[in-house]
Order: sequence, then C-alpha cells, then structure tokens
Amino acid sequence: MNTLNPGEDFEELPESHVIFITPEDVLGDDLPIYHIGRRIEETGAEFGDESHITYVNGGRREEDTELGRLMEDFHCRDPKDIHSEILAERVRELKETQEGVEYMCKEMDKIYSEGEQRGEKRGMARGLAKGEMRAKKDTAFTLADRGMSISDIAEIIKVSAKVVEEWLSGNVNLAK
Repeated sequence: MNTLNPGEDFEELPESHVIFITPEDVLGDDLPIYHIGRRIEETGAEFGDESHITYVNGGRREEDTELGRLMEDFHCRDPKDIHSEILAERVRELKETQEGVEYMCKEMDKIYSEGEQRGEKRGMARGLAKGEMRAKKDTAFTLADRGMSISDIAEIIKVSAKVVEEWLSGNVNLAK
C-alpha cells in the first residue's frame, strides 16, 4: 500500500525482505537460519511476489560461520571483541565519540518517550475498563433492588451471571 502509487500495477512492487533476529530458536528445529518461502497451496507453485521472510536463530553463535560470528558480534559490548570491522567501527563511533553518545542519548530519549506514551494509553484504557465495570456493578445493584433476576441483570449489562452473583453476594472484584 505504501510502496505503490495509485494506479500502479502489482508487478511494480519492489522485492522485500523481512528478517527476524530472535534471541532463541522460535521455530524449534535447531537451525541457525530459516528461509520462509511463499507457495500457492493448491498447486505447489511459488507465488513469486519477491517477498522473503528470514528467521535468524540468535541463540546459535558458532564461531565457524559468518552468521554465527555476526550473532556473537551482536552480543559484544566492547567494539574490540567484534569480528566485523564495519560493525565494530560503527559501535566505536556510537560509544566512544561525543557525537555518537549524543545521538544515542537522543534515540534512547525517543524510545523512552514512546514507551511512556504507550504506557499512558494502556493506563487510560485500563482506567476506562475499570470505570465501565464499576458502572456495570452499580447498575447491577440498582436492578437487583428493583427485583430483577440475576440472569436478566447479566444479560442487560453484558457480564456473566456468575459475576453479577459475586457482586451481589459481596465478593467485590472489579477485574472480573
């Protein structure tokens, strides 16, 4: 959707690669890398959309392969211990130069702020859910005072009859 202009044909889609580097073997076959292809189930033919997915088992750090050395490099704190000269140089720049440290501080501040904003949104959602449950509980008591049955109350306020019964009997857990 974001890579094509209106009216362009699907053939214009660029080749795409999605690579997941996971801390352990999420697919469970104890392989260092998994290449996921797309096939048409009914015919077995390759789909051919140039979409590629790769899972890298980050738990495999064998030193005798390039991939193993790269996974080892990702876990190194000291640039001197990194095998890849390109990666070592970039880590050195980010950790040991004033510009690199400032850049990383800004990036960490951004990540922290985004996390705070997400947390605030989740907190508001939890607060709204609790408030909604509290209102349902109050409504349950009002309807019970008017002689309505537990099953009718549960149906009207859309909670289980067991929850209504617990509220009315004094077992007050709003999380339910």
